[in-house]
Amino acid sequence: MDDKRVLLYKAILRVQEKLYRLSKIHLERFNLSDAEYGIINNLGDNALTLSELSQRMLRVNSNTTAMIDRLEARGLARREPDPDDRRVIRVRLTEAGKKLRDEVVPKQNRFLQELLAALTDFEASALIALLEKVEKKCLDDHYYNSKR
Repeated sequence: MDDKRVLLYKAILRVQEKLYRLSKIHLERFNLSDAEYGIINNLGDNALTLSELSQRMLRVNSNTTAMIDRLEARGLARREPDPDDRRVIRVRLTEAGKKLRDEVVPKQNRFLQELLAALTDFEASALIALLEKVEKKCLDDHYYNSKR
């Protein structure tokens, strides 16, 4: 029989996959992928560099570049030079991108709230704390490096 932690890992993967799939279906109504939604949500009213966006979304720059290309082609985002450093390119939402963000972010938040409504506020807070504890352990370089 599997250890409780192995069962927990499998349960987290199952729930993550289901949440991702349902979220993806919901975002398709707005003609957005999950990653494009992440960019629109993270940009807000700010202009960010590709590196800043990639870091916030936990993605590599090349993937972010391709997503920005798609959003730019749709007129939702634009690249612009940094006013202080011409070597740096920033990404900003266009007016159409802001309008879409203002429509989709609240609807996506309500959708996620409905998906997770089975949890009480206390349970949601406890689960967040527990998952953050696991995340911290996963990110602990000393632990990772010592187990190689």
